[in-house]
Amino acid sequence: MLVYLADSDASALYFFGTLYGEELKIIKFLLKNLKENDVFYDIGANYGFYTILAQEFITEGEIHSFEPNPKIFKILKENCKLNIFKNTYLNEIALSDKNGGVEFYDRDIARQSGGSSLIKHEHFKKYKVIKVKTMKLDDYILIHKPPTIMKIDVEGAEPFVLKGATNLIKNYNPTIIMEFGSDNLHREAVEILLNNDYKLYRLDKEGNLIIADQNELFKKDSQFEANYVFKK
Repeated sequence: MLVYLADSDASALYFFGTLYGEELKIIKFLLKNLKENDVFYDIGANYGFYTILAQEFITEGEIHSFEPNPKIFKILKENCKLNIFKNTYLNEIALSDKNGGVEFYDRDIARQSGGSSLIKHEHFKKYKVIKVKTMKLDDYILIHKPPTIMKIDVEGAEPFVLKGATNLIKNYNPTIIMEFGSDNLHREAVEILLNNDYKLYRLDKEGNLIIADQNELFKKDSQFEANYVFKK
């Protein structure tokens, strides 16, 4: 995969060709669960690791990737050219609760492209503000196949993605992999899904689903970050 070597978030991809830590659980989960006819949405695609992983399994379905950072999106396109697959749709937009444009806090200047977000977090010391296009997921699926499974990693903007996907989560019931950090925005995102009859699961080291407790999750300290799976 192509990456920017100055980007600390990309070091594992460059040296080892994979991700590490909590991401390994997602990788193993997808390896066990992606099917040839799935429709996979990679929301917050970054350099496209999960997009390319999905291409290995989804031969009859579709992959849709969303990455609003223009510099990173160029690399995403190049990576997908290197891995020539049909039925992959690349979108230089941020999914949100409104269509139009919004300020985006680009962390590339801090060599942390994976931490860029629609949200300006308190810990951001170095960033560049750019304007990016936004779109509601409910509008996107009017002209594209809805997902059967989607991964959301948008650094705190998860509730905005879900608020723009009301019809999708009520009527199409995709499996959702989502990052959780102990802050109000991530808690809001979890509550949106639980209020729409989703069940909460954590992943063990082998990528297997284990029923998780919402109350225990919300007790985690402010440094806690992990990925969870939501299914109906």
